[in-house]
Amino acid sequence: MKGLFTAVVILALVGIAGFLYRNALEHPAFIATPSHPTVCTQEAMICPDGTAVGRTGPDCAFAPCPVTTASTTATTTLSATSSAATSTVTN
Repeated sequence: MKGLFTAVVILALVGIAGFLYRNALEHPAFIATPSHPTVCTQEAMICPDGTAVGRTGPDCAFAPCPVTTASTTATTTLSATSSAATSTVTN
């Protein structure tokens, strides 16, 4: 009786091991590759200039904020202001 129980346990263990092995061959672990791209969450980060950037890349990090040049913006604003002042003075 003890021998029969041992044989059934060994047979069950071999069957479970075979099932797990076959399952691992048919369904390999998911690895991010070009055929399986990484999918990022649809979050957005608001940049200091008011634009929004999303997550990109294999590690789903936020994209860098666009670089704005403060001197160009200030120059445009000053020249527009001085043009308006000049036109007001000439009228």
